[in-house]
Amino acid sequence: MTSKQSQASGKIPPQQAAEQAAQYLRAFVTGATNITVEEVELSPDAAHWRITLSYLAGPLLWGPKTYKVFDIDTQSGEVLAMRIREG
Repeated sequence: MTSKQSQASGKIPPQQAAEQAAQYLRAFVTGATNITVEEVELSPDAAHWRITLSYLAGPLLWGPKTYKVFDIDTQSGEVLAMRIREG
């Protein structure tokens, strides 16, 4: 689904969903740096975007990445869930 298709159908575009997820992450994880979008997926029922972000915990620019998965409502842009990505 393209951004134009998202807007035409009343859904927020995936870029906006990813920004919402990043803002939410910053609010809950103090010191998160190098936040990167890793995956974007529309749920089968098109009710939410599933956004996977990676980040580094702390001021260093190297080290193991941590991954979080966010469910973002496609209509409102509200963050519905934040989970640790397994595997």
